Amino acid sequence: MNKIDMRSDATIFLMFCCVPLLLFWWAHRTLEIETYQFKTQSAIEVQSLKPVELPLFKYIGFVRNIDKTDYRITLTPNLQANQPTPTHIYFPFRAGFVRLSHQGKVFFNGRDNKRLELPTLVSPLLVKLPDSFQIGDEIEVAVAYHNTNALRLSTAYFGSRSDFSQALESNYNYYEFIGIANIGALGFTLIFFLTLFLSGNFKQEFRPLTFLIVCMALFEIVSLESGPFFLKEYWQEMLLIGPVMIASAIKYFEDFLDGDATLEGRRLLRFTAIMAGLLFAAGALFDLNLRVVNVLFSAPLMMLLCIWAGYKCIRNIGQSEKKYESMAFGATMFSFTISFFHDFSLRLGWVNDNVLLTQISFLCCFFVLATIAVLDNARSQEAIETNNKNLQEALAYQSKELGLEFKRRTLLERAQLISSEKLRFHSDLHDGVLGYLSTIHAVSELVETDSNRTIRKLSKNAINEIRVMMEAHTDEDEASLFRTCSVLRNQTIVPLESIGVDVSWDTLTLLRYHSRIPKNNMEVFRIMQEGVHNATARAKCRALHVTALQDEDGRFIIEMANSGGQTLSANNQAGKGILNMQRRAKNIGATFSLEPQDGGAILRLTLPD
Repeated sequence: MNKIDMRSDATIFLMFCCVPLLLFWWAHRTLEIETYQFKTQSAIEVQSLKPVELPLFKYIGFVRNIDKTDYRITLTPNLQANQPTPTHIYFPFRAGFVRLSHQGKVFFNGRDNKRLELPTLVSPLLVKLPDSFQIGDEIEVAVAYHNTNALRLSTAYFGSRSDFSQALESNYNYYEFIGIANIGALGFTLIFFLTLFLSGNFKQEFRPLTFLIVCMALFEIVSLESGPFFLKEYWQEMLLIGPVMIASAIKYFEDFLDGDATLEGRRLLRFTAIMAGLLFAAGALFDLNLRVVNVLFSAPLMMLLCIWAGYKCIRNIGQSEKKYESMAFGATMFSFTISFFHDFSLRLGWVNDNVLLTQISFLCCFFVLATIAVLDNARSQEAIETNNKNLQEALAYQSKELGLEFKRRTLLERAQLISSEKLRFHSDLHDGVLGYLSTIHAVSELVETDSNRTIRKLSKNAINEIRVMMEAHTDEDEASLFRTCSVLRNQTIVPLESIGVDVSWDTLTLLRYHSRIPKNNMEVFRIMQEGVHNATARAKCRALHVTALQDEDGRFIIEMANSGGQTLSANNQAGKGILNMQRRAKNIGATFSLEPQDGGAILRLTLPD
């Protein structure tokens, strides 16, 4: 990868990372307290009278059920005489039961509020101050440890109810809206997977993703303030499967990148699932404090898995074809790492904040994984369609080949049938007609008369011509054109000489000519036969010279020149016999020419290669 590509990939990766960071900024901006009269960030511990800074965080150790000890502080508002007396006190977040007193009288007791402390919610507190509250009065705050190993108390804000109504509404809308949005999106994704399952297109790689989405949906339902109360009691148990959820996401993405189930992802998922199961069983059997387990096991392991997954994604960006998916998933793991560490630090009192970021990370994770799953399914469907198209094309090609093969076989069978019929015809011709002609020829030799000599000569010519015809219709690879021309010579030279035509016949060159199509020899025979007829019957020639030669280009040429008769005219060239010769020459791929000369003409036939 060159420097330009690396720079471009780094830019795209940073853009992916900026998305969750912008969402984190939006969350803080949404939950920011904008209006109030004043705030108090200092207090005095009641027992030791030592100054205490707010926000307050006290950690008492890994004890199971602590609901006894109160930690009491005194708030001293720094009010000015010209300011109106506030009517309400507002705490953006707290953990534990809060009890507020004024002049020794309790005006708010958090023990009456059965609201559970959920891991994805920050519980604000808005309380109306007593009517007797005056500028300079102290307010005693007692925080009891309830279902928690630590107590937290934010900075105290004073003002009217209208000052904090927007903050309360923003807090509720933020956590409730994101929770409902996540549940809706997760439900839609589950419906999408169910549709794939029912249609038979559900891939094996979607199994860990389905498990992840189901767990995320349950976690969101538990975290909703308006959700079922009976499920809220099990949020500690839900945190145990947090590492299993991250491992499921990692396994799915590894399977997505590799195209097959990877052994590394399978081992990681198996390890986290076994550990979560063992810890859950230990908590149920031995009354183990799951808060301690989540602090020591779940949260750190989730962060380590996110860091490890992000590192692998960054490492695989340049090695995988799906680099943009790797960037998106790496950015998601980056956002998870930040949100987990932020919320973990907030629960431990390391961060003074009233915003939890896990919900937003869930939303980012869902969006990325759902998008990857949809794109993966689209690619799979496209691959299936491409394969079907290729299969159809292959089937069409095979069908075409089978059709051609059937046609070839049909032609072969037809050729074999014609060959057998031809063989039968030749046999009948040889055994029948030739037999009769041979008998006629033999009978004519018994008595030496002029008629018998004529009969003998004609029967001999007929026998030779029939043999030429039979040779032309054989399946031999090569046939002798020289032998064919010799038959014509034997038929014509004696009759022509008897009428006073001087005949010269030299076709020995044709011994080197091998015709690969036997029937072409018959066409040459007919052309020469017609040429002899035209020279003697029409031109009334006194001399006929038949010559075969081979030119410099290796082409074989038959020349038939006649002289001593009529010169070839334009009218004679339009005769039917000449047209037939031209047609026969064209059929066999030969070149035919007829040129006049004194007292006759020259016929040239250039044979095909």
